[in-house]
Amino acid sequence: MNEPTCFAFVGYICGIWAPGKFLRLTEAGTVLCNLLKAHCAVYRALKKLPGGSGACIGLVHQHIMFEPRDNWWHIRAMCKWMTFWFGTNVVLDFFKTGTFTWASPFSSLAKTLHVDDGIKAGELVVDWWGVNYYSRPVVHWNFAMGASSANERVTDTNFRLHPQGLYDSIKDASALGVPIYITETGLADAKDQHREHFIRSHYSMLLKAIHDGFDVRGVFFWTLMDNIEWHEGFRVKFGLYRWDPEYAAHHAGSNGRPPHGLELRKGALALKEVHTTWPDDLQSIRSYAAAHHHQDSNAAAAKCGNTPGVKQQLSLTAVAVVGGSDGGGG
Repeated sequence: MNEPTCFAFVGYICGIWAPGKFLRLTEAGTVLCNLLKAHCAVYRALKKLPGGSGACIGLVHQHIMFEPRDNWWHIRAMCKWMTFWFGTNVVLDFFKTGTFTWASPFSSLAKTLHVDDGIKAGELVVDWWGVNYYSRPVVHWNFAMGASSANERVTDTNFRLHPQGLYDSIKDASALGVPIYITETGLADAKDQHREHFIRSHYSMLLKAIHDGFDVRGVFFWTLMDNIEWHEGFRVKFGLYRWDPEYAAHHAGSNGRPPHGLELRKGALALKEVHTTWPDDLQSIRSYAAAHHHQDSNAAAAKCGNTPGVKQQLSLTAVAVVGGSDGGGG
């Protein structure tokens, strides 16, 4: 199952996706609860099939938190509830404890699932966890999303580039004790201004997470080519390859353009470099992550005016910041 909290939030609170219901706060909680119960039922059913014990079944969740740009009370309240309704704590607590808790500013729904439709004590109903991570958006006083500071990079969807949030999401997911896959990460960037920075900074943070012992098994960049994005249509450009359906239908192959209408964006070459440089097997990538950490520690020591011999004294926070900025080149 992919992003059940997004379906509940955008379909029953925002009213943008089907079924187009607006501010149906309690109903959104009921829908999410039912989706999680359905996952449990399907997990058990698949495991009972011939050969099912060897099946690896997971769930994918969008890890997203909203932060207020300033101290306006209405924005603080909005960020608090949007973060709650996107449900990272709700979903992780469900899989850890079997308890589903939902609330709103006006009413609440709290339910402990029973053995027959939820999770038994100590039962594991995911074999792996998928982290979808794009940003930790900042909300301004006028409800618009944007940067937290004047020099912070922002995508076409007004999501700031915040690689530390990827690390934090991996750390949160690790509480489940199962392997983690980064099932989506990427950005909308039609002018290709930030793609290279995003790739280098976020993949650097991924190496830090692996070095720190988190069981990350793989990463899938979103996405290969420009795609239809739900209510956004083809307006936002997430693709490593530029593709426009209208242009492809009428102009592909003209003016030196490729016949299929696809063009690799320059910033995407950073991802090609990653795949060329990084090892393929898990043990080797852990060794590679340790070497990357060592290089970043030396860079941090140099920036602090220290010698490499005292790099062990640097805090993880300092190393994380250097890992992000060194990787992005800015």
